[in-house]
Amino acid sequence: KASKALIKHLQSVQEKPAEKRNLLADEDEEDASPQNTVWLVLTTKKFIVDHNKLKPTRLPLPHPYIPATGTICLIVKDPQRAIKDLIPQLPLPLNNSVVKVIGLSKLKKKYKTFESRRLLRDSYDRFIVDDRVIPSLPAILGKTFYKSTTKTPLPIKIATDVTPVTLGKELHKALHSTYLRLSASASTSIRIGLKTQTPEEIAANVESVVNTLAEKVIPNGWRNIRSIYIKGTESVALPVWLVDEIYDKEKDARKEEPLAIEEKPVEKKVEEEKTEEKTEEKAAEPVKEKKAKAPKKEVKKSTYVEPPMEFAQPKKAAGKAKGGKAKKSSK
Repeated sequence: KASKALIKHLQSVQEKPAEKRNLLADEDEEDASPQNTVWLVLTTKKFIVDHNKLKPTRLPLPHPYIPATGTICLIVKDPQRAIKDLIPQLPLPLNNSVVKVIGLSKLKKKYKTFESRRLLRDSYDRFIVDDRVIPSLPAILGKTFYKSTTKTPLPIKIATDVTPVTLGKELHKALHSTYLRLSASASTSIRIGLKTQTPEEIAANVESVVNTLAEKVIPNGWRNIRSIYIKGTESVALPVWLVDEIYDKEKDARKEEPLAIEEKPVEKKVEEEKTEEKTEEKAAEPVKEKKAKAPKKEVKKSTYVEPPMEFAQPKKAAGKAKGGKAKKSSK
C-alpha cells in the first residue's frame, strides 16, 4: 500500500521548472538528490556500527534501478593490463559497457587536479572499483566523486586468478544491487528504486533489502529494528513497519540478582551490639558548650622612621695646607 501511494504521488507531482543557475554553487550538489529516486529509511534502537565504514555493504535487488546500457569505468589494482585483456571476453552487454580500465598508479599521476577529476567523473555513467584499492581512493579522487551519490565507486571482488566468467559475475552483481554506507547513527537511508518502476517492484526491493539487513548486517536482527519508511527525495516518509514496543521488558530488562547476605558468628554479633550501645550512650550525653575565645588585642605598629645616614666628608691632605701658609708668609 505504501509503495502504491508513494509511486502515485511521485508520478502526479510535476517536476519543478528550471530555475536560474547559481554560478557559485557546486555542480556536485545538483546531482546529489535526483527527484525520481525512491529511498528506504530504516531506524534502529542501537547503532549498527560504532564508527564510519569506508567500504559500502552490497544489498542485492530483484528489480535493479541501474541501467545496463550505461558506460562503465573500471578502477583496478596494478598491473591493469591483466584485467584489460579480459574485457573483450566478457558476456554481452558487459563487454560493450566497460569502456575504460585504469590502474591505481595511472590514476594518481594523470588525475591530480580538480578539473581533471571532474572531467573523469562526467565522462562515464558508473565507476566500479576493485575492493582492494578502496582505502586509497578518497585521497586520490576527492569530494568530486564521493559527494555525488550516483558516481560513488561500487566495490567488487577481483581475485588474482580472475577469469572472464568470474569478472562478469562480479560486474553483474554490482549493477543488480544497492549499497549501504554504514555510519555511527541510528538512522540509515538506502536507494531502492526509481519512480518509473511499478509499486510491485518497489515492494519486492524493500522486502529483499530489509531481510538482508536483518539477517546479515544489523546486530540482533528484527529485535534491533525500530521503524521502516519509504519516501521520495522531497516527499513525506510513509511508514511500512513500526515496532510495537521500543524495549521488551522481559528480554531487554536488566536482570537483578539477589544480594547474598553472609551470616556472622555469634561472638561477632555480641561485640557489634556492645559497640552500638556505647555509641548510643555517647550520643545521649549532653554536649559541653565551648567557651568563646576572647578576641586578640591588636598590636599597634610603631611609626618610627629611621633617619638617613650621613657620611663624613674626606679631610684635605696636611701637606697641601702647610705649603699654602708658607707662601702667604713670604709675601
